[in-house]
Amino acid sequence: MIQVIDQDLISSALQEGTQLVTSDGSGINGDTLADIAAKATELRLSFKNVLEIDNLQGFHALRTLCLDNNIIKCMKNLDHLVNLTWLDLSFNRISKVTGLDRLEKLTDLSLFNNMISEVNGLGRCKNLHCLSLGNNNISALKDIVELRCFQNLRLLNLEGNPVSKESSYRMCILAYFSELAYLDYSMVTRAEVVTAREQYQDELLDVEEKENLQEEKNSSELAAIRHTQKLADANLTVVQIIFDDMFADDIEILKLKHFPGVSSIMNSFQSEVESASDVFQREGLARYQLKKREEKQFEFALRQLRAKYANESIDLVTKFGRIKKKTLKSLALKQNIESYDLDPLRVALRKLISLLKDLEMRQVEQCEELIGEFETKYFEVKQSCLEGQQAYFRRLEDHETNFIRMLSLLVGELLDQAAKDKLPDDLPSEISSLLTDRDSCMNAITGSHDIHVGKLYRREDEAKHNEGLLFKGTLRYYRDEEHLRSRCRISELNDFEGACLNEFSRLTSDRDSDEKAE
Repeated sequence: MIQVIDQDLISSALQEGTQLVTSDGSGINGDTLADIAAKATELRLSFKNVLEIDNLQGFHALRTLCLDNNIIKCMKNLDHLVNLTWLDLSFNRISKVTGLDRLEKLTDLSLFNNMISEVNGLGRCKNLHCLSLGNNNISALKDIVELRCFQNLRLLNLEGNPVSKESSYRMCILAYFSELAYLDYSMVTRAEVVTAREQYQDELLDVEEKENLQEEKNSSELAAIRHTQKLADANLTVVQIIFDDMFADDIEILKLKHFPGVSSIMNSFQSEVESASDVFQREGLARYQLKKREEKQFEFALRQLRAKYANESIDLVTKFGRIKKKTLKSLALKQNIESYDLDPLRVALRKLISLLKDLEMRQVEQCEELIGEFETKYFEVKQSCLEGQQAYFRRLEDHETNFIRMLSLLVGELLDQAAKDKLPDDLPSEISSLLTDRDSCMNAITGSHDIHVGKLYRREDEAKHNEGLLFKGTLRYYRDEEHLRSRCRISELNDFEGACLNEFSRLTSDRDSDEKAE
């Protein structure tokens, strides 16, 4: 009978006793199926005639999953099993490898005896150590070579595929996978690898060169992503976009950009903007580091303060514990414990709770003082950032003014040449025609300038606003965190007091119960 993985099938596996292993080794006992699933590290559902993979959402701790010898056609509903290290889907009807994108911890994967024809879908499984793809329909050696990205691969099984019948198969695989320890059930010797690499030396050089280039590209892209994120954290993203942003919606400059000499002026303007942006970025990152340093010093002082009050609280609770132990020990000798016998302990407890709450209030006050001092220092850095922003945008505005001045001079000269019919003969007719309309040219320059200045002002306002948000957000985080800590501490003290009073009450009620029983 065809089955899916449902509650009945899992329950049946539990009843078989060996099909599910929990992390603490416990049995079913009184736990619900969901409780057991949450603790399970291994699940075996072999030979169950399973058609679909489903209903494994609760198995978050699962490390081993065996679904071999079933009739599964599609690999799905596996992406939430992020702790999986061993997956066995051998002897099924799978034709395509899918659903493994999030299984980055996977080290052992068996897809033996399926219907797979292409080796793909394994891109994120970089920790693969053992991969079994035997008895499938893989026919192209070039597909196998793509597995070179799995640098931890030590065992590879492709026996039973059309590709394994090629005469060059073993030598080719060993040439491209020099770290393999086993290939198709047989151990790989060092001599075989050396011979194979010599035989495929030229091909390997080409592949390794491409891989090195790709690695460099990936490293550069990763470095660029990290740099962009760092600029975003420091509220400096504007330095990467400001020049392109000024010209992004500038339809006026399109009328002039092909005029002789305009390209040179624009290049000079771009160089000036990039130079100013480099200086602003360097200074901004230095100010950002100053922010981080102020935060670290504040957090260190906060930890010290909290440790001091924690130690004082521990001392008070320890002293109370000794009094409580001594009192209860002496009361144990009494035949009858009356409620008033515990009054000294209740008084000591009230005194302890009062002292602990006083400590907490003093800690809250001193934390607020620390946050206030930090706010003052952080505000100074914030003001420095705002001043740096203002200076940067004024420099850009000056460069924009100079750019427009140079552009106006150039276009003015060209208009004069046009008026005297002295334009170069090779000038395109559309440019020559435009140079006969002085007002249109000058309006384009003015319009371009207005667009650029408007963009500068908007970006400046945006940077200023973001700086304010960063400042408020940082302070809000520390104040909210301290408020939550204090609330939890007061609740903890109240719970402690209540637990002690309940214990005292039980001492007298238990004794009364014993007497009634007698």
